[in-house]
Amino acid sequence: MKKEILSSLTKQFLFLVFMMCLFSLPVQVFAQDPCVNDTEPPGCTPPASVVLNGCYFSNFDPVYLQAQYGSATATDNCTATITNEIVILNGLGTIYDSICHKGTYRRVFVATDLAGNTTSCTQNITVNPNLGFSVDFPADEFDYCNNSDFSQPQVQSTGCQTMGMAYSDQVFTQGDTTRIERTWTIINWCQYNPNSGTVVIPRQDTNADGNTGDAFTLVYDGANMLYNSMVIASGTPDKSISYTQIIKCLSVEIRGTVFFDTNEDCDRDNGEIPLQGWKVRAESIPSGREVTVSTGSNGTIYNYIIRLDLALTDTAVRVYVLSSVNVGQTCISEYIYDLSNLSSNTVYVNDYPVYFNEDCPVLTVDIGSPDLTRCFNNYYFVSYANYGGVTATNAYVDVTLDPLISYVGSSIPQTSLGNNQYRFQLGNIATATQSGFSINVLVSCDATLGQLHCTEAHIYPDSTCDDMAWQGPIIVASATCDGDSVKLKLQNVGQEDMTQELEFLIVEDVIMYRNDPFQLDKNESLYFTMPANGNTWHLNAEQVIGNPLGSYTYATVEGCGTNAQGGFTTGVAGLFASSTTSFSIDTDCQPNGGSFDPNDKQAAPIGYGASHFMFPNTDLEYLIRFQNTGTDTAFTVVIEDKLSAHLARGSVRPGASSHPYSFSMDNTGIMRFRFDQIMLPDSTTNLAGSNGFVTYKVAQNPDLADNTVIENTAAIYFDYNEPVITNMTFHTIRRDFMTVKTIETTWPGASVHVFPNPAQDLIFFKVEGIDQSDWNLEIFDAMGRSVL
Repeated sequence: MKKEILSSLTKQFLFLVFMMCLFSLPVQVFAQDPCVNDTEPPGCTPPASVVLNGCYFSNFDPVYLQAQYGSATATDNCTATITNEIVILNGLGTIYDSICHKGTYRRVFVATDLAGNTTSCTQNITVNPNLGFSVDFPADEFDYCNNSDFSQPQVQSTGCQTMGMAYSDQVFTQGDTTRIERTWTIINWCQYNPNSGTVVIPRQDTNADGNTGDAFTLVYDGANMLYNSMVIASGTPDKSISYTQIIKCLSVEIRGTVFFDTNEDCDRDNGEIPLQGWKVRAESIPSGREVTVSTGSNGTIYNYIIRLDLALTDTAVRVYVLSSVNVGQTCISEYIYDLSNLSSNTVYVNDYPVYFNEDCPVLTVDIGSPDLTRCFNNYYFVSYANYGGVTATNAYVDVTLDPLISYVGSSIPQTSLGNNQYRFQLGNIATATQSGFSINVLVSCDATLGQLHCTEAHIYPDSTCDDMAWQGPIIVASATCDGDSVKLKLQNVGQEDMTQELEFLIVEDVIMYRNDPFQLDKNESLYFTMPANGNTWHLNAEQVIGNPLGSYTYATVEGCGTNAQGGFTTGVAGLFASSTTSFSIDTDCQPNGGSFDPNDKQAAPIGYGASHFMFPNTDLEYLIRFQNTGTDTAFTVVIEDKLSAHLARGSVRPGASSHPYSFSMDNTGIMRFRFDQIMLPDSTTNLAGSNGFVTYKVAQNPDLADNTVIENTAAIYFDYNEPVITNMTFHTIRRDFMTVKTIETTWPGASVHVFPNPAQDLIFFKVEGIDQSDWNLEIFDAMGRSVL
């Protein structure tokens, strides 16, 4: 027993000794890293969720969000960081409306430890927008009818709302009064529910005058709709708002009849026939609103009625017959009405007389070009019209080009007749119809700079009615270059002999060569032969009083032969007028040239000297050129040109143009050439296409006194821009500006010609009858004192 106990004690002792020895020995210990093979995810603590009240416009930039609303923190048994942030607007039950700025969006943070374990946490940001807004409703209006001009509600919101607005009209008409009930509908699209209904806002009487329809401001505070802090409607923002504004329209009505004025007294008399299918236009000023109607067949009282609603800014209404010819002649074809006293039932009544010969067609032709340039393609524009009361059938125009101008092409087919002459078939031309065509030509490089080029157009049939035909003498002047001489001719091609003497005038350059009386029987001619010396020769002769073709006949020759310098005189021919031998013939004579002002006005004849002297009873032809130098296409061009009081309004004959136009003249003498839908490109887009022109002819008032000055200018309107004003043309009436005075001298056989007489600032002296040698010329004044 003792032995067993001892043995047990011995074993325990030995174990203790072993253990002691073990721990007393040096030992290498290997500890395990807790971040290796770590599977425990990190912790993620988000910032507190936020509720925002009011109009909040979200900025989702992470830097901004962290600065404003903090960031998440990460924890771990080792090390962890926030490695990502995601803003979720839609998804997982979260809805945030970024347009209306309402709802909840989530900031999702991701925490990651060193072992790559991740976890996430979320911060919710909830936006409760301000639902308030206000609406300024307009008052009822009693004014001109036009949707775009009426005032409309003005909506102010807190910025959180997206407001929509529309209107619908009910129009009621009784007599001359129009009433519009305009219902405005306003919707807050951020709250609107089409199933929630509509809040109808009652009309207000804010000035306590017993009449509703005043302007007022409606305020919505999120629960109620208020006016002056008084609740006028309760509802939620998901309902639409409705309000009715009443508009009483102010307009004008124009009634009348377009009729054939057979006795030419400008009044509609019994038996004078209404004309069907004529267009009448009313145009408001300055808004430019217009209504155009056609006259009907029922003309017992009126054959046209125009109803025109006006703009708030309109001050006048212009009414005119749409025509490309001067249908009114001496009568008014355009009226302008002042709107200062306009009421809602204003009615204007105006008849429009049209004067034409009713028995046959009366065809006129005009040919013109804005400019002619050597070595370049140029354009002639031919305009034709029927001033008669009967349609012209199978009409055509023959065009004879200047010898230095060649045909290139045309806008309508042609047939060559030889000798630089071309025929253009026109078909039938109805009464009061104007149309035209263009001819592309090339001016020869052989032409001298400034040389005159004359091209003629002749329209057929060219016969006139028996009751229109002039039965008296008709004097025709002609001038031709015939080798070494210039042939001038006067011929009486009329039906009767001349019963009294008239005067003719021959001018060499600007010097009067001969001024004598003449008298010709029917078919008799008078011939003159002049040297082909390179000077410009001009023949001018009087017509018998009453001749429908004017008071004078003219003929001019330029460039026949050469002068001592081997050239010829240019720039003189345009000083004198050109003849009108028939309304069915027109000749365009103009020098070739270079650049010109894009918006200008020219007159033919130019007139002599700085004062532009011109004989009385000489017709004038005006050329107005225009160019769109703006930055966009011009849709409408209108040229306004007020005739001088010294010109005969009834004689105006609109002529050739680059584009179709309508013509009218008001009671003040203002003519309007209107180019509708001209679509004129700007000069930077299409330089050549940006140009246009129009011409017209007009007679002087009979027998104007010497020193009468005829002035003229034009205003060019491109759409609704301010007008471009052209230069002013002017002419001075003078009967004796070409007089040559011969003075006796102390030198036998010598004569001195002084011209012009009277003179304004330049005097020429021509000495003849002596050999070329040294001689002196001394000038004395009326007191006998030597002045030069």
